[in-house]
Amino acid sequence: MSAKAKFPKKIIVSLSVIFLLAAAGALVFKPLIISAAGAQLRRTFPDSVVSIGGCVVKPDSFSLIDLKVINKEAYDLTVKEAAARFSFLSLFRGKIANVEARGISINIHAPHKRASDLQRLVSLSSGKSLFSIGSVLLSEVDTRVATKEVEAKALFSIEFNLLARTVSALDLRIDSFRGYNLEVSGAELSVREKAENGRLTVQKICYNKLAITDIESAVSLKKEILSLDRLTARSLGGDISADVKLRLDKSPDYLVNMSVREISLDRVTGDLELKSRVRMSGTLGGEIGLRGQGQVISFLNADSSVVAPGGTLIITDAGFLDAIAKGSGQYLETVTESFKDYRYAEGKARVYKEGEDYVLEVFLDGEQGKRDFKITVGFKSGE
Repeated sequence: MSAKAKFPKKIIVSLSVIFLLAAAGALVFKPLIISAAGAQLRRTFPDSVVSIGGCVVKPDSFSLIDLKVINKEAYDLTVKEAAARFSFLSLFRGKIANVEARGISINIHAPHKRASDLQRLVSLSSGKSLFSIGSVLLSEVDTRVATKEVEAKALFSIEFNLLARTVSALDLRIDSFRGYNLEVSGAELSVREKAENGRLTVQKICYNKLAITDIESAVSLKKEILSLDRLTARSLGGDISADVKLRLDKSPDYLVNMSVREISLDRVTGDLELKSRVRMSGTLGGEIGLRGQGQVISFLNADSSVVAPGGTLIITDAGFLDAIAKGSGQYLETVTESFKDYRYAEGKARVYKEGEDYVLEVFLDGEQGKRDFKITVGFKSGE
């Protein structure tokens, strides 16, 4: 037999040996991968039952199938498939290109527990990893939450660039959220890093008694900065437009520049349930600037003016009247009488932060004379 005839046979034999070694390696590595993954999940979710349905090993990837993590008293987590992709060279270098999980369901059912109680059920301090991971994609995560403080139903997909420590992409749909005096319904967000075609829409947000509807905004994401550009909304009978920048971090900071037009003062006192204390009519417009981090507001400045022909102001709340009297240096009886049925033609108001205090200044003018007052309210940081 010639050398040319032997060469294909050698190739076939070599490939067969490689295939057999790969198959043997897969049989060896499968239980090791399942065992290591199960041990990691049990460390991350102590006091839970962990099961893994199977493992598929390929030359450039391995997949875990039908993962389940169940804590009967608090939550259940299921993942249809979690796959890690790599090359043999990258494994020797301790690197995995990306990890993708799909078919994820998170169901938190702890109506008698607080969020702080649930945090104790998860341990994220799992030590140093053997491999560095380039990116992680969580696809179509169906989330349902029912705790003492929060009820929510949402669906999201998110991609993390772990090397840059940034969010690369986010698709979020909130069907409903209720908690911490906040209610959200019909919210959708889609954004990609460095792309300019992101979009946000929200049917309705309520904070306490304040409702904001018909929210629409262009969205962009650059590194950790999420920008809401040309945002528009409706609230208190008027229109809102704003530009917002959020830094996505452990303690996110934000910058808001907002304009309001044709805000109904009657709606303000009615929707916020203030009519037993203050009754006011008229239409307001103005500009608001706000900067803060977490729950702490570091800068606030709001200037507004009343649109002609003005309106009326009636104050019956004893605490409010007392604060005006102290701030203006007038007798309480005088202040009380002057705001029994005051009609104004012009009006301006300013709210700002001065140190740790919040200051309200109001300047009104009408046929009954001027009514100017200043109220200062002190809060501790973070309140």
